[in-house]
Amino acid sequence: MGNINHWHSYLTEDESNLLHLGLAVRYSEAKLPLVGRTESEFYLSPVFVETPEIQADHLLTYDLELYWRKGPVQTDPAFLALI
Repeated sequence: MGNINHWHSYLTEDESNLLHLGLAVRYSEAKLPLVGRTESEFYLSPVFVETPEIQADHLLTYDLELYWRKGPVQTDPAFLALI
């Protein structure tokens, strides 16, 4: 198993703008069948998607992040993929 995490943040001098960029990569050997599952971020919510078991030799996950805040407004999209 291996992980790579890298991020960079930039804050303006007056601290009115914050920009964060992030990247994470994870490689793992799959010793058991894989199951993809997702649920809402609400507390105690049900599982929305659950895949059948997937036979695989390894799993590669990567995550791209962007966070921007200007005063009281913020946005923080993220992208996560499994290969």
